[in-house]
Amino acid sequence: MEPVNAGDVVQATLKEDLIRVLRGVLHGLLFGAKVRAPHALVMTFLFKRDLTLQNKFATILKLTILHAKNLGMYVGLYKFLKILLRRTLGLGNGTRSLISGAVGGAIMFGEKNSVNTQINLYVFSRVAMACGKLL
Repeated sequence: MEPVNAGDVVQATLKEDLIRVLRGVLHGLLFGAKVRAPHALVMTFLFKRDLTLQNKFATILKLTILHAKNLGMYVGLYKFLKILLRRTLGLGNGTRSLISGAVGGAIMFGEKNSVNTQINLYVFSRVAMACGKLL
């Protein structure tokens, strides 16, 4: 059996961490588009009756891209921060998740627009349900 080089191990874990971040970004983009496109389609056709067909589809595309971009960037930032906290401070998984989620959410979903408002309401409801289960 060959001896293990510490530099190879560090490089391998860095590569794995980078893959985790990039995979998270990709999955966030895909999930954001998958969730927003049908929602935007229905809501636009129900409530934006004054728009032309071309403007309706432009609105749907704009909302879908915004949601996918924000979710993908959030997941990438969240995973990056978790890795950074693990490597630098050695915090436990729950603490890393809390800090990474709070910082990533504040950065990515702090801008006031309809997509972020809906995401914030969804996240708030999930947190409220989790707190209710703790009681």
